Amino acid sequence: MGEVRLIVVGKGTKKVVGEMLDMDDSEDVVDVGRWEGDVIRASTDWIEHLDAHGLEKYEALKNVEVRVIEVLDDEEDDIIQDHITTLKETIQQPFQVISDVLHPEGQPSAVLANLLSSSSTPLYTALILLVDNPPTIQQTTLLTSLSPVIPIIPFSTSRRLPPTLSLPGTSPFHPDNTHALQRLFRPDTLNLLRSEAADKFLKWREVHRTVAQIERQSQSSNTSTKIEVDEGEEKGWDKQKWELEYLHTLSLDVARMRARSSTITPSHSSFTNHSSCLPSSSSVSAPPGTALGPIDPLHLPSLILFSLSLLGPLKHSVIRMFREAVGVLGDGRVRAALVSGVVVGFGVGLGVGR
Repeated sequence: MGEVRLIVVGKGTKKVVGEMLDMDDSEDVVDVGRWEGDVIRASTDWIEHLDAHGLEKYEALKNVEVRVIEVLDDEEDDIIQDHITTLKETIQQPFQVISDVLHPEGQPSAVLANLLSSSSTPLYTALILLVDNPPTIQQTTLLTSLSPVIPIIPFSTSRRLPPTLSLPGTSPFHPDNTHALQRLFRPDTLNLLRSEAADKFLKWREVHRTVAQIERQSQSSNTSTKIEVDEGEEKGWDKQKWELEYLHTLSLDVARMRARSSTITPSHSSFTNHSSCLPSSSSVSAPPGTALGPIDPLHLPSLILFSLSLLGPLKHSVIRMFREAVGVLGDGRVRAALVSGVVVGFGVGLGVGR
């Protein structure tokens, strides 16, 4: 089964966790520890080893970790935001550890996704959100804020949840009672949740890689944009808002950008070849206090200088043609043919004149 790391958020979390880990009712849980603050550990198997006397000894595996955060219904918005901040810091702690190990320029791949979704992954497996029917505004805020970073399992102890909560933002695993919630420890359910958790980490990493690339490009070009609000304060880039709005459209935006770049291919090779013939700006001087305007291509002195520059190549061409003609005339057969042609032409001319 491997490591299982769960977070339970809502009202009455410890009661729900106690029912979920009930060894008399669960077929997978074999041992449950004691509460250590807001964390409890359980086991789905035993470890067999020998003690100092060579006798067999069994210890609980303690491969299940459940962390709870109690959230009341009447809490203010700022308290809810504090809970969201605490939860994101907890969930993204293994994100940072894994990101530091991976190469910054490494692209997502199937091999990486399989490693991250293995039974020994350090990622949190899922977050169980205890909700009412219908969910409150605070519960909806928790759902929309945390769904980009962790699989969320909505669970209600009162009535069965409506099918609207099976839409994007929650995990496909939707237990409607405590017994169904215990199926979370089945291998097929764990594989589903771990794959979803790995996918969310890869999306989170792509967002941060894109932001880091933009910041590097901005620093290299020495350009910075400063936006000031009415009070004269600087308004910075809101990473949380950007991540929430553009996380699901990142791949689409990249595809559109690549499509535009493939259809717009500027051709500048001919300009590069001819631009070497033009005088550089360093060789052009102007009187102090004046600015150079655009060069007139029909400027008469320029045309004259350009025509004179062609005389050199023309002279070499004429000399080369003359030398070739002299070389041809040096041949005896050519000279005989020319003399014969002149005589024949002279005779024909006399005949026509008579």
